[in-house]
Amino acid sequence: MPYLLNFVYLLILLFLSPWLIYKTLTTGKYRRGLWRKITGQPLLRDGNEPCAWFHGVSVGEIHLLRQVVAAFQQKHPDWDCVISTTTETGYTEACKGFPHLHVFYWPFDFSWAVHRAIQRVNPSLIVLAEGELWPNFLSAARQRGVPVAVINGRLSPRSFRRFQLLPWLLRPMLNSADLFAVQTEEYADCYQRLGVPPDRVCVTGSVKYDGVETDRANPRTQELARLFGLDNRYKPAQPGNTDLVWIAGSTQHPEERIILEIYRKLRSDFPRLRLFLVPRQKDRFNDVARLIDQSGLPYIRRTQLPAT
Repeated sequence: MPYLLNFVYLLILLFLSPWLIYKTLTTGKYRRGLWRKITGQPLLRDGNEPCAWFHGVSVGEIHLLRQVVAAFQQKHPDWDCVISTTTETGYTEACKGFPHLHVFYWPFDFSWAVHRAIQRVNPSLIVLAEGELWPNFLSAARQRGVPVAVINGRLSPRSFRRFQLLPWLLRPMLNSADLFAVQTEEYADCYQRLGVPPDRVCVTGSVKYDGVETDRANPRTQELARLFGLDNRYKPAQPGNTDLVWIAGSTQHPEERIILEIYRKLRSDFPRLRLFLVPRQKDRFNDVARLIDQSGLPYIRRTQLPAT
Protein backbone atom coordinates (compact mmCIF):
# COMPACT_ATOMS: atom_id res chain seq x y z
CA MET A 1 0.00 0.00 0.00
CA PRO A 2 2.71 2.62 0.81
CA TYR A 3 4.36 2.07 -2.58
CA LEU A 4 1.04 2.40 -4.39
CA LEU A 5 0.31 5.64 -2.54
CA ASN A 6 3.81 6.93 -3.35
CA PHE A 7 3.15 6.24 -7.02
CA VAL A 8 -0.22 8.05 -6.90
CA TYR A 9 1.32 11.03 -5.09
CA LEU A 10 4.11 11.25 -7.67
CA LEU A 11 1.58 11.20 -10.52
CA ILE A 12 -0.41 14.00 -8.88
CA LEU A 13 2.77 15.99 -8.26
CA LEU A 14 3.84 15.51 -11.88
CA PHE A 15 0.42 16.61 -13.13
CA LEU A 16 0.43 19.73 -10.96
CA SER A 17 4.09 20.60 -11.50
CA PRO A 18 3.53 23.24 -14.27
CA TRP A 19 1.08 25.14 -12.09
CA LEU A 20 3.30 24.75 -8.98
CA ILE A 21 6.35 26.03 -10.87
CA TYR A 22 4.36 29.00 -12.18
CA LYS A 23 3.09 29.93 -8.69
CA THR A 24 6.57 29.50 -7.23
CA LEU A 25 8.20 31.76 -9.81
CA THR A 26 5.51 34.45 -9.77
CA THR A 27 4.59 34.56 -6.08
CA GLY A 28 7.28 32.60 -4.26
CA LYS A 29 4.53 30.39 -2.87
CA TYR A 30 5.29 26.73 -2.00
CA ARG A 31 9.05 27.33 -2.10
CA ARG A 32 9.63 27.68 1.62
CA GLY A 33 10.50 24.38 3.30
CA LEU A 34 9.89 22.38 0.12
CA TRP A 35 13.00 20.22 0.39
CA ARG A 36 12.33 19.38 4.03
CA LYS A 37 8.75 18.45 3.19
CA ILE A 38 9.89 16.04 0.46
CA THR A 39 12.73 14.47 2.41
CA GLY A 40 11.10 14.44 5.83
CA GLN A 41 13.80 16.32 7.71
CA PRO A 42 11.85 18.71 9.95
CA LEU A 43 14.29 18.73 12.87
CA LEU A 44 16.49 16.38 14.85
CA ARG A 45 15.28 16.49 18.42
CA ASP A 46 17.91 16.16 21.12
CA GLY A 47 17.34 14.46 24.45
CA ASN A 48 15.25 11.53 25.61
CA GLU A 49 12.36 13.42 27.20
CA PRO A 50 8.86 12.38 26.11
CA CYS A 51 7.64 14.55 23.26
CA ALA A 52 4.20 15.69 22.07
CA TRP A 53 4.02 16.59 18.38
CA PHE A 54 1.17 19.04 17.70
CA HIS A 55 0.10 19.72 14.11
CA GLY A 56 -2.11 22.46 12.68
CA VAL A 57 -2.60 22.82 8.94
CA SER A 58 -2.73 26.61 8.76
CA VAL A 59 -3.42 29.77 10.75
CA GLY A 60 -6.81 28.75 12.17
CA GLU A 61 -5.57 25.42 13.51
CA ILE A 62 -2.40 27.00 14.89
CA HIS A 63 -4.55 29.51 16.80
CA LEU A 64 -6.63 26.82 18.46
CA LEU A 65 -3.47 24.90 19.42
CA ARG A 66 -2.32 27.77 21.63
CA GLN A 67 -4.72 26.90 24.42
CA VAL A 68 -4.19 23.16 23.96
CA VAL A 69 -0.40 23.32 24.08
CA ALA A 70 -0.44 25.69 27.07
CA ALA A 71 -2.72 23.34 29.01
CA PHE A 72 -0.64 20.34 28.02
CA GLN A 73 2.61 21.97 29.13
CA GLN A 74 1.06 22.95 32.44
CA LYS A 75 -0.01 19.36 33.03
CA HIS A 76 3.17 17.77 31.64
CA PRO A 77 6.04 20.18 32.34
CA ASP A 78 8.64 17.45 31.78
CA TRP A 79 7.55 16.85 28.15
CA ASP A 80 9.00 18.45 25.05
CA CYS A 81 6.44 19.99 22.67
CA VAL A 82 7.00 20.61 18.95
CA ILE A 83 4.71 22.26 16.39
CA SER A 84 4.28 21.48 12.70
CA THR A 85 2.19 23.16 10.04
CA THR A 86 1.55 22.87 6.31
CA THR A 87 1.22 26.41 4.93
CA GLU A 88 3.58 29.37 4.92
CA THR A 89 1.07 31.54 6.79
CA GLY A 90 0.66 28.76 9.34
CA TYR A 91 4.44 28.58 9.79
CA THR A 92 4.71 32.32 10.34
CA GLU A 93 1.87 32.26 12.86
CA ALA A 94 3.33 29.24 14.68
CA CYS A 95 6.73 30.93 15.02
CA LYS A 96 4.96 33.95 16.48
CA GLY A 97 2.65 31.97 18.77
CA PHE A 98 5.23 29.42 19.98
CA PRO A 99 8.53 31.36 20.06
CA HIS A 100 10.16 28.93 22.51
CA LEU A 101 9.20 25.71 20.72
CA HIS A 102 10.51 23.95 17.63
CA VAL A 103 8.35 24.81 14.60
CA PHE A 104 8.68 22.97 11.29
CA TYR A 105 6.83 21.97 8.15
CA TRP A 106 4.68 18.84 8.00
CA PRO A 107 6.23 16.25 5.64
CA PHE A 108 4.60 15.21 2.39
CA ASP A 109 2.89 11.83 2.72
CA PHE A 110 5.59 9.89 0.90
CA SER A 111 6.55 6.81 2.91
CA TRP A 112 10.24 7.77 3.10
CA ALA A 113 9.43 11.31 4.25
CA VAL A 114 7.00 10.42 7.03
CA HIS A 115 9.15 7.58 8.39
CA ARG A 116 12.21 9.84 8.53
CA ALA A 117 10.24 12.70 10.09
CA ILE A 118 8.84 10.51 12.87
CA GLN A 119 12.25 8.99 13.47
CA ARG A 120 13.92 12.40 13.79
CA VAL A 121 11.25 13.96 16.00
CA ASN A 122 10.80 10.72 17.98
CA PRO A 123 7.41 11.72 19.44
CA SER A 124 5.64 9.96 22.28
CA LEU A 125 2.30 11.39 21.18
CA ILE A 126 0.98 13.01 17.98
CA VAL A 127 -1.94 15.47 18.17
CA LEU A 128 -3.67 16.54 14.95
CA ALA A 129 -5.89 19.63 15.01
CA GLU A 130 -9.21 19.13 13.21
CA GLY A 131 -7.99 16.35 10.92
CA GLU A 132 -5.09 16.16 8.43
CA LEU A 133 -5.32 12.39 8.18
CA TRP A 134 -2.76 10.96 5.76
CA PRO A 135 -2.49 7.18 5.29
CA ASN A 136 1.30 6.80 5.08
CA PHE A 137 1.88 9.08 8.07
CA LEU A 138 -0.66 7.26 10.22
CA SER A 139 0.74 3.89 9.16
CA ALA A 140 4.26 5.01 10.08
CA ALA A 141 3.07 6.23 13.49
CA ARG A 142 1.32 2.93 14.12
CA GLN A 143 4.41 0.94 13.17
CA ARG A 144 6.48 2.91 15.68
CA GLY A 145 3.81 2.53 18.36
CA VAL A 146 3.11 6.28 18.62
CA PRO A 147 -0.49 7.07 19.68
CA VAL A 148 -2.34 9.59 17.50
CA ALA A 149 -5.16 11.85 18.70
CA VAL A 150 -7.39 14.09 16.58
CA ILE A 151 -8.71 17.11 18.47
CA ASN A 152 -11.48 19.54 17.50
CA GLY A 153 -12.38 16.98 14.84
CA ARG A 154 -14.93 17.81 12.17
CA LEU A 155 -16.21 16.16 9.02
CA SER A 156 -18.23 18.06 6.44
CA PRO A 157 -21.08 16.29 4.59
CA ARG A 158 -19.04 16.54 1.40
CA SER A 159 -15.99 14.89 2.99
CA PHE A 160 -18.19 12.23 4.55
CA ARG A 161 -19.70 11.29 1.18
CA ARG A 162 -16.26 11.25 -0.42
CA PHE A 163 -14.82 9.05 2.32
CA GLN A 164 -17.66 6.58 1.91
CA LEU A 165 -16.41 5.90 -1.62
CA LEU A 166 -13.00 4.75 -0.38
CA PRO A 167 -13.64 2.27 2.45
CA TRP A 168 -10.61 0.14 1.48
CA LEU A 169 -8.33 3.12 2.13
CA LEU A 170 -10.25 4.94 4.83
CA ARG A 171 -10.95 2.19 7.37
CA PRO A 172 -7.28 1.22 7.97
CA MET A 173 -6.37 4.90 8.12
CA LEU A 174 -9.02 5.77 10.70
CA ASN A 175 -8.18 2.70 12.76
CA SER A 176 -4.60 3.98 12.99
CA ALA A 177 -5.77 6.90 15.15
CA ASP A 178 -6.36 6.22 18.84
CA LEU A 179 -8.75 9.07 19.65
CA PHE A 180 -11.17 11.36 17.83
CA ALA A 181 -12.20 14.28 20.03
CA VAL A 182 -14.84 15.92 17.82
CA GLN A 183 -16.86 19.12 17.97
CA THR A 184 -20.44 17.80 17.71
CA GLU A 185 -22.56 14.69 18.06
CA GLU A 186 -23.15 14.79 14.29
CA TYR A 187 -19.42 14.57 13.60
CA ALA A 188 -19.12 11.73 16.09
CA ASP A 189 -21.87 9.84 14.29
CA CYS A 190 -20.14 10.35 10.93
CA TYR A 191 -16.85 8.97 12.19
CA GLN A 192 -18.57 5.95 13.71
CA ARG A 193 -20.46 5.28 10.47
CA LEU A 194 -17.11 5.29 8.70
CA GLY A 195 -15.88 2.52 10.97
CA VAL A 196 -14.27 4.22 13.97
CA PRO A 197 -15.08 2.24 17.15
CA PRO A 198 -17.37 4.20 19.51
CA ASP A 199 -14.87 3.96 22.37
CA ARG A 200 -12.40 5.99 20.28
CA VAL A 201 -14.80 8.89 19.69
CA CYS A 202 -15.78 11.57 22.19
CA VAL A 203 -17.56 14.93 21.85
CA THR A 204 -15.70 17.86 23.40
CA GLY A 205 -17.23 20.88 21.69
CA SER A 206 -15.08 23.35 19.79
CA VAL A 207 -11.63 24.04 21.19
CA LYS A 208 -11.71 27.41 19.44
CA TYR A 209 -13.91 28.75 22.23
CA ASP A 210 -11.48 27.74 24.99
CA GLY A 211 -9.77 30.76 26.47
CA VAL A 212 -11.76 33.24 24.40
CA GLU A 213 -11.79 36.75 25.88
CA THR A 214 -15.41 37.63 26.66
CA ASP A 215 -14.83 40.95 28.44
CA ARG A 216 -15.24 43.63 25.78
CA ALA A 217 -13.64 46.15 28.10
CA ASN A 218 -10.24 44.44 27.95
CA PRO A 219 -7.38 46.73 26.84
CA ARG A 220 -6.68 44.95 23.55
CA THR A 221 -10.29 45.11 22.38
CA GLN A 222 -10.62 48.74 23.43
CA GLU A 223 -7.48 49.65 21.50
CA LEU A 224 -8.77 47.94 18.36
CA ALA A 225 -12.14 49.65 18.79
CA ARG A 226 -10.39 53.00 18.98
CA LEU A 227 -8.25 52.18 15.95
CA PHE A 228 -11.29 51.27 13.84
CA GLY A 229 -13.43 54.13 15.18
CA LEU A 230 -15.73 51.86 17.17
CA ASP A 231 -15.33 53.35 20.65
CA ASN A 232 -19.08 53.83 21.13
CA ARG A 233 -19.51 50.08 20.61
CA TYR A 234 -18.50 49.60 24.23
CA LYS A 235 -20.68 52.33 25.78
CA PRO A 236 -24.23 51.71 26.96
CA ALA A 237 -26.32 50.94 23.90
CA GLN A 238 -28.43 53.78 22.59
CA PRO A 239 -30.92 53.26 19.77
CA GLY A 240 -29.42 54.41 16.47
CA ASN A 241 -26.11 55.30 18.10
CA THR A 242 -24.37 51.91 18.18
CA ASP A 243 -22.13 50.46 15.51
CA LEU A 244 -23.02 47.02 14.23
CA VAL A 245 -19.98 44.97 13.27
CA TRP A 246 -20.06 42.24 10.64
CA ILE A 247 -16.83 40.24 10.38
CA ALA A 248 -16.52 38.12 7.24
CA GLY A 249 -13.33 36.17 7.92
CA SER A 250 -11.36 33.54 6.04
CA THR A 251 -13.31 34.21 2.86
CA GLN A 252 -12.64 32.69 -0.53
CA HIS A 253 -13.73 33.40 -4.10
CA PRO A 254 -16.57 34.16 -4.85
CA GLU A 255 -17.70 34.80 -1.28
CA GLU A 256 -16.38 38.37 -1.20
CA ARG A 257 -18.59 39.44 -4.11
CA ILE A 258 -21.66 37.92 -2.43
CA ILE A 259 -20.82 39.55 0.89
CA LEU A 260 -20.41 42.99 -0.70
CA GLU A 261 -23.78 42.70 -2.45
CA ILE A 262 -25.49 41.76 0.82
CA TYR A 263 -23.68 44.53 2.68
CA ARG A 264 -24.83 47.13 0.16
CA LYS A 265 -28.47 46.08 0.67
CA LEU A 266 -28.23 45.99 4.46
CA ARG A 267 -26.78 49.47 4.76
CA SER A 268 -30.11 51.06 3.79
CA ASP A 269 -31.71 49.56 6.92
CA PHE A 270 -28.60 49.62 9.11
CA PRO A 271 -26.58 52.74 8.25
CA ARG A 272 -24.09 52.08 11.07
CA LEU A 273 -23.27 48.58 9.89
CA ARG A 274 -19.50 48.12 9.55
CA LEU A 275 -17.98 45.33 7.47
CA PHE A 276 -14.58 43.79 8.20
CA LEU A 277 -13.57 41.61 5.26
CA VAL A 278 -10.64 39.22 5.73
CA PRO A 279 -9.73 36.94 2.79
CA ARG A 280 -8.31 33.56 3.73
CA GLN A 281 -5.20 33.80 1.50
CA LYS A 282 -3.01 36.88 1.85
CA ASP A 283 -2.05 36.70 -1.84
CA ARG A 284 -5.70 37.58 -2.66
CA PHE A 285 -5.73 40.82 -0.65
CA ASN A 286 -5.04 43.00 -3.70
CA ASP A 287 -7.66 41.19 -5.80
CA VAL A 288 -10.29 41.73 -3.11
CA ALA A 289 -9.28 45.39 -2.77
CA ARG A 290 -9.86 45.84 -6.51
CA LEU A 291 -13.24 44.15 -6.14
CA ILE A 292 -14.22 46.66 -3.45
CA ASP A 293 -12.99 49.49 -5.68
CA GLN A 294 -15.31 48.25 -8.43
CA SER A 295 -18.22 48.13 -5.99
CA GLY A 296 -17.87 51.83 -5.24
CA LEU A 297 -18.01 51.26 -1.48
CA PRO A 298 -15.64 53.33 0.67
CA TYR A 299 -13.04 51.29 2.50
CA ILE A 300 -9.64 51.38 4.15
CA ARG A 301 -7.02 48.64 4.29
CA ARG A 302 -5.54 47.49 7.58
CA THR A 303 -2.04 48.40 6.37
CA GLN A 304 -3.16 52.03 6.02
CA LEU A 305 -3.92 52.24 9.74
CA PRO A 306 -1.33 52.66 12.53
CA ALA A 307 0.27 49.50 13.88
CA THR A 308 -0.94 48.19 17.24
